[in-house]
Amino acid sequence: MGNILNIDMYYIFVIFLFPLSVLAADMDKCNQEKDYTVKNMCLAIAAGSVTYCEKLMRADDKMSCTLKVRDLQRKIMNQYHPLNDSNTQKR
Repeated sequence: MGNILNIDMYYIFVIFLFPLSVLAADMDKCNQEKDYTVKNMCLAIAAGSVTYCEKLMRADDKMSCTLKVRDLQRKIMNQYHPLNDSNTQKR
């Protein structure tokens, strides 16, 4: 019984941690950028978070970054939304 539980926990950790490791690899590439603006825009898009956009100095860079992240988030939401036309079966 204890051995089965340990195996199940292993698979649960692998399933949940694999996407995080892929995200970390993308963010690692972003951290290697020399330009501060490019680096934060890359991090914002890789993480799907506006938090990195707020670190930018220029207002037009912030707006551009925010719109890119918003579009990415909408794309992800529309892809998995139950009322999306591509996910429903036509009768």
